[in-house]
Amino acid sequence: MNKQQEKAMQKMLISVQQQLEIATEKGVPPNLCFIAVIAQSAGYLAGVEGRCDAAAILADMHAQVLALPDQPSSSRVSDALRMH
Repeated sequence: MNKQQEKAMQKMLISVQQQLEIATEKGVPPNLCFIAVIAQSAGYLAGVEGRCDAAAILADMHAQVLALPDQPSSSRVSDALRMH
């Protein structure tokens, strides 16, 4: 990943954490928040980075979220995003 892509990914992660905090404050169930964030992230990977494996990444990350406890933290999702 080059510097520009790395910077864009960092901005996206900050945005994701902010969205999760707002949704949680409004009472949206955490797993629904995370699924939406993962879909957004897969779209980023496909659109910005041109990754043809975005659908596979989405499926993998969705499985990871389903395996998380009822109240997963935003840092766990950030970790999952960084893995890909």
